[in-house]
Amino acid sequence: MSVEYMKRGCRVLDGGLACEIERKGFDVNSDPLWTARLLHTNPDVIRDIHLSHLNAGASIIITASYQASVAGFCEHLQVSTSEAMGLIERSVSLARQARDDFIRDKFLNDMPPPLIAGSVGPYGACQHDRSEYTGSYVDHMTEQEFMDWHRPRVASLLGCGVDLLAIETQPALKEALAIVKLLREYPSARAWVTFSCKDSLHTCRNDLFSTAVEQISLSPQIVAIGVNCTHPSYVTPLLESAKGCTSLPFVVYPNSGNDFSDGKSLCGESFIPHLSSWVQLGARLIGGCCGVGVREIELIGNEWRALRQGLAMCCTSGPVITSELTLLYDQLAHTTLQPASSHHSMTSEITPLYDQLAHTTLRPASSHYSTTTMTSKLTLLRLVEANRDCDGLGFMKSQKVPHKLTPLYDQ
Repeated sequence: MSVEYMKRGCRVLDGGLACEIERKGFDVNSDPLWTARLLHTNPDVIRDIHLSHLNAGASIIITASYQASVAGFCEHLQVSTSEAMGLIERSVSLARQARDDFIRDKFLNDMPPPLIAGSVGPYGACQHDRSEYTGSYVDHMTEQEFMDWHRPRVASLLGCGVDLLAIETQPALKEALAIVKLLREYPSARAWVTFSCKDSLHTCRNDLFSTAVEQISLSPQIVAIGVNCTHPSYVTPLLESAKGCTSLPFVVYPNSGNDFSDGKSLCGESFIPHLSSWVQLGARLIGGCCGVGVREIELIGNEWRALRQGLAMCCTSGPVITSELTLLYDQLAHTTLQPASSHHSMTSEITPLYDQLAHTTLRPASSHYSTTTMTSKLTLLRLVEANRDCDGLGFMKSQKVPHKLTPLYDQ
């Protein structure tokens, strides 16, 4: 697992586990183990929800270990330490079963297999006092205490072969740094880190998000960094504040915008309109947290594919071209492109596409109201974009794409 892999296109994460569990009739909000209770009582429910997210288009699923801890299981289930460790390991096996079922039934050979991220929630999440929303415990614990507390779960998840860790919903930089330091004990481990934030600049414990991003990014074991379980309206300014602080891709999975400090996690409103802005700011892993259900994940996947193809997939009637693409598309419509043969630095791979593009007439983007009326020029741009996973990025790095095509190529 590498940073380059995470940067290569956008990956759709899964959504909130709790809201889907509640839809199935379970009450987990008053439970000190929250969703982790079902690892013991109803594991098949967790597996089925993982599979639902994969079927909805998620390419990364997160284990149900967010609120799982050895101490919590021992106290509330009266199990032994080894049995508690086994329940944490079960969170991985359930995700793997779902992935295996998905691959067997619906997987395409030309698709990369879905990834499994092992959830490492904050200490506060396992205290059942809502302190994960404030980080109020942080000042009373040492770095070593954090490392010792997180070690059993981290060891179990990595030992079961998760593809990476999701160090998520961290309210404070102090705890996140302690977990990242713990990763040094597992040199091959890779992880992303996401913070929960109370406004457009600060984590829930009042650390500057930009400072947190800068410091966490120093670890070579971190492959992405960002924000989760945060109001969608805060995400864009948070990413803007940290844009120059890291070269890592951003990972974003906000909640639905409801107030979850009271424990409610029913699926809520859509944040689909924000996606294009997040992608432009460097988000490459996008999903949902509390209140974001399977249907929303499907919409995120549709929107991302639409953005990548240069089309807008919208849930309501109206134009299917995004506002960001409209400007570039109209700019191309009024630009005369020179044949590729006049560009001595043009690569052979892009020459035929470019020449065909240069001799095609575009209509203004505002005239397109369905995917069936899209002109061939945009189709060609989609083909150019498809080459990004191969030699496409090399075009830009070597500056072999002519200036007029560059903004469209980037889009």
